[in-house]
Amino acid sequence: LHRLFEAQAALRPHAIALSCAGVQWTYAQLNRHANQLAHRLLARGVQPDDRVALCAEHSLELIAGLLGILKAGAGYVAVDPRQPRERLEWVLRDSTPVCVVSHSSLGGMLPDALPCLWLDDEAAAAGVSAENPVVEGLGPHHLAYVIYTSGSTGRAKGVQVEHRQVSRLLSATEGWFGFGERDVWTLFHSYAFDFS
Repeated sequence: LHRLFEAQAALRPHAIALSCAGVQWTYAQLNRHANQLAHRLLARGVQPDDRVALCAEHSLELIAGLLGILKAGAGYVAVDPRQPRERLEWVLRDSTPVCVVSHSSLGGMLPDALPCLWLDDEAAAAGVSAENPVVEGLGPHHLAYVIYTSGSTGRAKGVQVEHRQVSRLLSATEGWFGFGERDVWTLFHSYAFDFS
């Protein structure tokens, strides 16, 4: 999935990729931020099919975090900080992530036992490679994300989704929607919702 994004970033590096709260990032800027996070995750030993929790505020960094986790070969576990505390704790316990990617302002709601990488830690990103990482052996059959169902039995269940499942959905529906470079998508709902 991240290779599809990288192809767009190479085609249109100066086009606006994200806009939030009056700030915009181009595709090149988003790719750089995602790459730096990916290299930080790789330096921590993250490997394909590892799960990395993503607990972030709606922001430009949220999308960079999602892409950075994918670029490191891991699957992200969407943990929306706006969800009830009990659900947040359950998802973090059940998914057994190797670490959490978050904003430092949310640190107080995360378990002390889990190592954290802060999306807003500019000092940690300084000097980190901004090149697209290459993760050997990473392919379509590897984990892209874990999404938790609403839990009709009273307990949310994690569903593991591979890169190939998402890319199949996108390619199968491409003709229906005809999305192009002039389309704009808004993310106003929880990123822990599957279609997000």
